[in-house]
Amino acid sequence: MTHLISKLVSAALLAAATATAAHAGAKIEKIGIAREGIDLVPARVRATGDGYSGFAGSEHRFTVRLFAKGKGNNNIHRVGIGNQNGMDPVEVTAGKWHYFQRTPDDGWGVYKTTRTFTADMRDVHWIVTPGKLCRDNMAEQLRRGKSKSWVLSREWNLSGKVVLHFYAAAASPSKIRNGRVQGNSETRAADLFYPMTVVCEKK
Repeated sequence: MTHLISKLVSAALLAAATATAAHAGAKIEKIGIAREGIDLVPARVRATGDGYSGFAGSEHRFTVRLFAKGKGNNNIHRVGIGNQNGMDPVEVTAGKWHYFQRTPDDGWGVYKTTRTFTADMRDVHWIVTPGKLCRDNMAEQLRRGKSKSWVLSREWNLSGKVVLHFYAAAASPSKIRNGRVQGNSETRAADLFYPMTVVCEKK
């Protein structure tokens, strides 16, 4: 019994030491993304004879505040805003980038900026796509006894959300050369649920 307790204690101490080491090795202290100002420009969905299909305007301008801070003597060396989880700033081919920047020197101790970028509405990550929002609204109106022609003869304003994934990578300044790292680099992400009005246009 004593031997078993001793083994359990040793395992607990090892786990605690491992967790502490992992925490001590973190290279990024803080990362964040927030919407800048009020965005009143909607995403517009075309009405067809049967329902809804495609965007009336394909691009949208986003303005966001970005913040990332290296931990200890580590610096931020690459940042980007992408359209899906799991994208790695070191490998741009992992997905569609809406914004990407690499440091020209040994990195930023603190990366802080307001950035405006334009993204294709078909490429951004929607919680529910605008087309589906319009079609779901039509289905709801039909359940309430309205006709399809009645629904399509009206413009509908609905609430949608785009998810913007902000990524930052950090490493020791001595390892950074023009944004490229020799050695270990840590990547972290922060998400912004960006509210947008979706207009279902009338036929």
